[in-house]
Amino acid sequence: MKTLWLLGNQLSMSLSGFRHIHKERDRILLIESRSRATWLPYHQQKLVLVYSAMRHFRDELRSYGYHVDYVRTETFEEGLASHIEQMGTQELIVHLPTDWTMRRLIEKWAQRSNNESTQLTLLEEDDLFLVRRDEWPQLLGKHPWKMERVYRKLRLSLDVLMEAGEPVGGRWNYDAENRSKAQPGRQFVPARSFPPDAMTQEVMDFVKMEYAHHPGKTESFAWPVTREQALEVLDHFIIHRLADFGEQQDAMLVGEPFMSHSLLSGAINLGLLQPMEVIRRAEQAYRDGVAPIEAVEGFVRQILGWREYIRGVYICAGPDYSKSNVFRYERPLPAFYWGEETRMNCLRTVVKEVIDNGYSHHIQRLMVLGNFALLAGIRPQEVVDWFEAMYVDAYEWVVTPNVIGMAIHADGGLMATKPYVASANYMKRMSNYCQGCAYSPDQRVGENACPFNSLYWSFIDRHYDMLRANPRMQMICASWSKMPEQDKNAILKRAEEVLRHSL
Repeated sequence: MKTLWLLGNQLSMSLSGFRHIHKERDRILLIESRSRATWLPYHQQKLVLVYSAMRHFRDELRSYGYHVDYVRTETFEEGLASHIEQMGTQELIVHLPTDWTMRRLIEKWAQRSNNESTQLTLLEEDDLFLVRRDEWPQLLGKHPWKMERVYRKLRLSLDVLMEAGEPVGGRWNYDAENRSKAQPGRQFVPARSFPPDAMTQEVMDFVKMEYAHHPGKTESFAWPVTREQALEVLDHFIIHRLADFGEQQDAMLVGEPFMSHSLLSGAINLGLLQPMEVIRRAEQAYRDGVAPIEAVEGFVRQILGWREYIRGVYICAGPDYSKSNVFRYERPLPAFYWGEETRMNCLRTVVKEVIDNGYSHHIQRLMVLGNFALLAGIRPQEVVDWFEAMYVDAYEWVVTPNVIGMAIHADGGLMATKPYVASANYMKRMSNYCQGCAYSPDQRVGENACPFNSLYWSFIDRHYDMLRANPRMQMICASWSKMPEQDKNAILKRAEEVLRHSL
């Protein structure tokens, strides 16, 4: 008898492992491991999403006639041993996870296992992505790696938004049209959401009881937990929300945590949706006149571009990538990331939305939470752990490059051409967070000056020599060098005060 062991983010019947088993003779194994749920203080909604999706997938598989063994145990190893012993498994089939940590645990378990009666077959997780693992070294090429180069190659090879070998509309990139300023008062079509069914409610009660000490709230849980629900979210987004996605995708508004973002990343990263089916739906929306090219290209870029590129960086950078710390930062993560009070309205707003929903969109992650961590000198590994713990769509493979390489530039430019840092002027232009804030975005010094301003210039000063060597940072470095010494000293003093006192 064979057993196909599926992890909690491998909930897809498109996996090649299904072609290795016989529906009637063999079994599928799903394990809820308590120890895995406590590697980090995961957001309660994240735990609810994974456990509910696993249990729904179990029932879906059973409805198709598969024999499913669903185990709740302390460790994966205990669950595996119990299943193999009880079922007499002769071959265990496992799709290796993308995450290095879990991947190495499975490989070590395989090496330790002395059960010679059970053959272990390890498969790659490539079916959940568009690029095979072994293709990435050649696709990324030499350093520095660039997403745009990869994105264009994939557009061509997969024939996405192409016409006669050229990009539709005559351009590869519509970023300029997708960076409009925040428009307070703008209305957005609400995302498709789902009230918890009986099974999800049961999981919510279980999580609140077993993981009450974990951060987050479950009351607002409305994420799709089945493929059917995920397809409904996709349909609703394509028909009602995609057209408005592009222009405002970089904007941030109080009271609008979702705006016109797709909210599909959690379902895709669980395996409930296939990335190419999402891309083709968006592409068809353009061809049918449902959404403009600016919106469709911006959305496709997130999946075909960033999602695939991030995975490639994670694979090729290797398991030690998470230890990168080019700036040698050691400051601990401030308590307001976990919900403690802060007078900075932008941080308070975004953190509250993360606590309430397990989600914030990409610009909030990069230019509010990541920007502050980089400017304030927060230890990179603490930032990585926080992002992985607090977001429902977060896994090690996607968080590590996004944080280490993109948000806090801890890899020194391996995957991004410049540090993504900004002063309060960016927040003022791209959000309405500054309205009613205790701090002024127009002041650099003084107790009412926005901390982002002094921290920004302090960052430039601390790393001046390194940044000056970067062509994209030379202009701002020149501005700092020309600033009067008296002004510099006042700014640096304000930055020290910001980091010494609560904000």
